[in-house]
Amino acid sequence: MIDTPLQAPYLNEEKKKAIGDSLPMKRLGVPRDIAYAALVQAPSDESTFMTGAEMVVDGGFIAG
Repeated sequence: MIDTPLQAPYLNEEKKKAIGDSLPMKRLGVPRDIAYAALVQAPSDESTFMTGAEMVVDGGFIAG
């Protein structure tokens, strides 16, 4: 789960903490987490050999 303004009507701080504590990373994701994952895959000198990779950005949810 990514903590965004769209989630605000459904999640108070207590619910956010409970969900975050249930994840291996012990926190909700933030939009920046998704942005940085996208940057890794963007064409650049740092990713010249990367092609069509899937990335899971879920704080360890599926691993836990």
